[in-house]
Amino acid sequence: MSSLTYDLELPDDNTAATRIEWAGERYADLCEGIMTREVGWFCWNVIVGWTDIGATADEKTQYLAMAKNFSDFLHATE
Repeated sequence: MSSLTYDLELPDDNTAATRIEWAGERYADLCEGIMTREVGWFCWNVIVGWTDIGATADEKTQYLAMAKNFSDFLHATE
């Protein structure tokens, strides 16, 4: 069961490695039911947004792959 509140803290820095680690941890929280679907969609938006702020082509690929994981899970659990 999802918690009614979820303390979403964004990554401390803007390196791709830190962002991917953050996204992976949030994805695990989503899959385990620790975060709500709404927060899951917010995370999806954050991750997709990272592709628009000076990311390299490789970083964009990684961010979009993680965003796809979120999207696939959220659509599968509608």
